[in-house]
Amino acid sequence: MARSFGYPGIRNSYFLVQQIKPQKIVNQIKNIYMKTVQLMIVKKELDLLKKHLKDSNLSDYNKTQLLAELDSAMVVKESELPDDAVCIGSEVEIQEVVTGKKYTFQIVLPAEANMKVNKMSVFAPIGTALLGYRTGSEVQWEMPDGLKTFSILKVSHQKK
Repeated sequence: MARSFGYPGIRNSYFLVQQIKPQKIVNQIKNIYMKTVQLMIVKKELDLLKKHLKDSNLSDYNKTQLLAELDSAMVVKESELPDDAVCIGSEVEIQEVVTGKKYTFQIVLPAEANMKVNKMSVFAPIGTALLGYRTGSEVQWEMPDGLKTFSILKVSHQKK
């Protein structure tokens, strides 16, 4: 016998909807789609990003994202920074999730930036986006040509 979804089914659905809290749903959606990974960062780089946040012309999306990341960042000593955490001086291999295109570059201070030799400024959109993330992380950031998601494939540090 086929099950009927008449009035009792509608009534039960109505009561179920009445019990759902809209703000709770919104927060769950934010947690799924706007998940903020805790960055691992050294103090001098945290301070650099905070100053950049204050003085830059980042998009509203990027400012909100960066502020949330910096507020929850785990500040560590340079000697405690994991080998796979992106920092100034790191060579990073990333892949754009949608296109599959891979990029490799070193993140450097603006004075050292030179894309002819794959040295990306920490203040370039992707440089700012990656700082503090670790291998395996996916980073979503608004680039000049739209919102992009990148996977961090590899991070290496030059020996000092």
